[in-house]
Amino acid sequence: MNFLYPQFLFGLITLSIPVIVHLFNFRKTKKIKFSNNLFLQHIKEVSTAKRKLKHYLTLAARLLFILFLVLAFAQPFIPGIKESLKNDLVYIYLDNSYSMSNEVATDLTSFDQGIGFIDELVDIYPQNTRFKLLTNEFLPGADLLKTKNEIKDLLSEIAFSGISRTMEEVNNRQLQDFLNDTQERKDIFWLSDFQRSTVGNWQRINFDTSAHCYLVPFEYRAPNNVYIDTIYLSNPFLLENEKNNLIISFKNAGNKSVEDLPVKLFINASQVANTTLAIPANGSVDQSFELNQSLERINKGKVTFEEFPVTFDNDFFFTLNVDDRVDVLEIRSDQASNNVEQVYANDKLFNFSSFPISNLDYNAIGNTDLIVLNEITAVSTSLAEALLEFLSKNGTIVIIPAQDTDVNTYSRILPVRQKVTATDLSKTALRTPDLSNPFFANMFIDSDEIFEMPLGSVKISTLAPGEAILSLKNREPFLSNVVGDKNIFLFSVPLKEAFTNFHQHAIFVPVMYRIASLSNVLSDDLYYSLNQPIITLRVDTVSKNVIYKLKNDDQELIPAQRILGRDIIMELPKNTMKIGYYDVFNNEGLKKILSFNYNSEESIMAQYSRSELNDIVGNNENVDIYSAEDNNDFTRSLRELHSGVPLWKYMLIVSLLALLAEILIIRYL
Repeated sequence: MNFLYPQFLFGLITLSIPVIVHLFNFRKTKKIKFSNNLFLQHIKEVSTAKRKLKHYLTLAARLLFILFLVLAFAQPFIPGIKESLKNDLVYIYLDNSYSMSNEVATDLTSFDQGIGFIDELVDIYPQNTRFKLLTNEFLPGADLLKTKNEIKDLLSEIAFSGISRTMEEVNNRQLQDFLNDTQERKDIFWLSDFQRSTVGNWQRINFDTSAHCYLVPFEYRAPNNVYIDTIYLSNPFLLENEKNNLIISFKNAGNKSVEDLPVKLFINASQVANTTLAIPANGSVDQSFELNQSLERINKGKVTFEEFPVTFDNDFFFTLNVDDRVDVLEIRSDQASNNVEQVYANDKLFNFSSFPISNLDYNAIGNTDLIVLNEITAVSTSLAEALLEFLSKNGTIVIIPAQDTDVNTYSRILPVRQKVTATDLSKTALRTPDLSNPFFANMFIDSDEIFEMPLGSVKISTLAPGEAILSLKNREPFLSNVVGDKNIFLFSVPLKEAFTNFHQHAIFVPVMYRIASLSNVLSDDLYYSLNQPIITLRVDTVSKNVIYKLKNDDQELIPAQRILGRDIIMELPKNTMKIGYYDVFNNEGLKKILSFNYNSEESIMAQYSRSELNDIVGNNENVDIYSAEDNNDFTRSLRELHSGVPLWKYMLIVSLLALLAEILIIRYL
């Protein structure tokens, strides 16, 4: 046992006062004469024994009163196991992501409990301690030193954020602050739910040896949650007055199945469908909604459901654009067939243009999504340079070789080789497509149906790493997709009767449509995540002097942006953005509407337990993990581990009990 103020122990000298008082009786005696003292002698003996006992008990009570009163002023304590919390600089990180809205055992949200912990934590440190409070926004003000009162005032201003941070990001940010601080020793507190999906790689975290880090995990009462993982269209081409299906993938991240989950679908603020779902534990369900209502040019969609206690992800926003057409440019030879023009003739889906190789407008190459080289014998150097620049901007090229293709010129954009001469060609049947390939996803209604495949042959093939989309019975590739930074599809022969009947088969149109849809990957997504640092938007015409803005009901933002061909690359100011719809406009008016949602990883409530955290980081001498159920428990555990167990209250109680005992002895004994 140690004493906080040992100088008060000199007060024990006062114990001599009651001893002196009891040893020397300073009261004067008075004689009283009696006629017969025979009976008084016996009474005197009995009273004297009783009085001596009373005096001794009174003396003991007074000694105990003085002893424990002095000890109370000296403030004894049992020393803590850990070093005392007395550093002059304390870093605090509070995870304010939306996963912290889940409840803990005290029926509070993790976020509210974290606020309470910090409020108690700052009171444990001396008055001259300075603090830095960091949240997921990484605001510039987090670099400033603050007093206890300033930290408490700041706690009332902290709100949930749609930004998730890995522990590595938090550690690196605090390490940057360390470079500006001269204190040799610092304390760090991380208050978080330590989600598995967002915490990052623990192995990449290097804890600073000049600081002591305390992890404070919040364990959920029920780590269950239902969320929407993705939304997509069964047909990537959304046309007005034509049927399409909206596929919504629901996931249950909990260990309990969910029954009768009510789900509603809204298009342009009107409810168009509703259903109830049953989702197994740790499972998923895909729900399809038919879009058979009249759609506008731009449509705001929302899926909503009711599920507790985590409610931040119960609404999911998306945008449907019906006027996006794929720009297709055909560069053809004079001998080329018109198969490409026929398959892309639907002007509701495609904006098709065709140029002979002898009269090519090179400006058209930069303003298209898909380029089809239709039986071009040789690729000139200027055309190869234009095509390589087009590929560098994520463009897509389809190569249909000519009968007498010069493979050496094609090698400028794609390594190819000559397989056989035209006189050696023999047609064989194509293999049935591998329907597990994502290329054929949702292409066929009945995947079990067996149908006759077209005939084909091989004249040229790629030498670059690629994937055979379609192949012959002898496994020679008929349609290949080059793997890598170049998105190129290569047919092995011209689409003519002498080489293949693929262009006359029913599979020809869906394959070419799928290539076109894949080429339009830079069109607007149905939705975006607030965690995306950069998004790319495709517009019809781009002027370098025009500024594009984002606007919702509450705010108007001008994000950092740059022009690349027909694409606008925007850096999202994610610290200020919220979920919902944002209008994209310039001085010419509204151009697009974008939808933003929280990162789906934030909805996965699985977390590291205290024991798991101890296994991961417990081997670091400067890292401790705290276990606390409520604010009082948190404060008590901190004080007991670092400041020790104070005993002055118990000493004061014993002192008062001794005083009470003295009063009772004098009164009743």
